[in-house]
Amino acid sequence: MKLRELTGYHDTPIQGVVDKAKAEFSGGKKFKDGDAFNNFYDYIKHHGFTRVGSGMNADVYEKEGYPWLFKVFSGDPAYLSYYKYCRVNQGNPHVPRVKGGLRKIAGTTYCVQIEKLNPLPASGGKFVDTLRNAAFGLVDDDAFDVYEHSINQIASKFPDLIKLLRDLSAFRNYTFDIDESNVMMRGVMPVLTDPFA
Repeated sequence: MKLRELTGYHDTPIQGVVDKAKAEFSGGKKFKDGDAFNNFYDYIKHHGFTRVGSGMNADVYEKEGYPWLFKVFSGDPAYLSYYKYCRVNQGNPHVPRVKGGLRKIAGTTYCVQIEKLNPLPASGGKFVDTLRNAAFGLVDDDAFDVYEHSINQIASKFPDLIKLLRDLSAFRNYTFDIDESNVMMRGVMPVLTDPFA
């Protein structure tokens, strides 16, 4: 008997999503192009999933009663790097919780499970501005003095968030993209969901 037989691997929602995505996007078909995407989207809608987020390179789906979101993304090396960082830094409260592993669909198309988070409150704009300034100050040594106040403000309330920004500033191939759409909340804890452009 194999471990996956004991854990019910083939009966989990993720396995059905992954199998359908592989069937539709294999053979060089591009994510979000034509019939492959429509067939995949019809399948997941039929199985109780709704799209709760959409971007240029990704869609996010949820199913009522299932505690995790599915994110299907393609051609996004910045998010792929961030996801891998999150997997090994689950102790930092400012990264999304992930379940399972990275599931390659085809080419540069992947499916992952991430925690459901709450939107940033409408009053969170000033916090995001301060966070963005802190990130810029940590990336550019010449700008540190200009943004030191923002760095200290964030560090005094969320020291692990500054640690996260310091770690991410080492990813020199990507540019920070911190705005209200990619900062969400777990209770009172801000979480960076997709901090790179």
